[in-house]
Amino acid sequence: MVVILINLFVISPVKVSGSSMAPTLSDKQYMYQLKMEKINRLDIVTFHAPDEGKVYIKRVIGLPGDVIEYHKGDMRVNGQKLIEDYILEASAEEYSVIVPEDHYFVLGDNRNNSTDSRIIGCVPKSSIIGIAHAIEW
Repeated sequence: MVVILINLFVISPVKVSGSSMAPTLSDKQYMYQLKMEKINRLDIVTFHAPDEGKVYIKRVIGLPGDVIEYHKGDMRVNGQKLIEDYILEASAEEYSVIVPEDHYFVLGDNRNNSTDSRIIGCVPKSSIIGIAHAIEW
């Protein structure tokens, strides 16, 4: 019973599926997710996809109330340039978003191969399962 409760409310395993977080995470990589941590910018989170019954894993770029602007490979959060040395290659698209209250703007590190907030919109806090961490051996 204790193990089930811990798995439901504190920590659980997660397996990466796909290449949307490359090069940071690999397909079929195992991680663990903590469910009670405060979400910060650049955290990698797991969340329930809005309509597919799947779980996605993406990086938090925008927190509630943030203004996100992307233009010619330049990501700005609240007017400040965000250094993104973890992405494979810059995306050619441009966008501007104000993150609603109790929502997060999330992106895959492999920007040209990721279903993320650019497509599904900002993720409600209630959909987030936890913050993913690598398993270190």
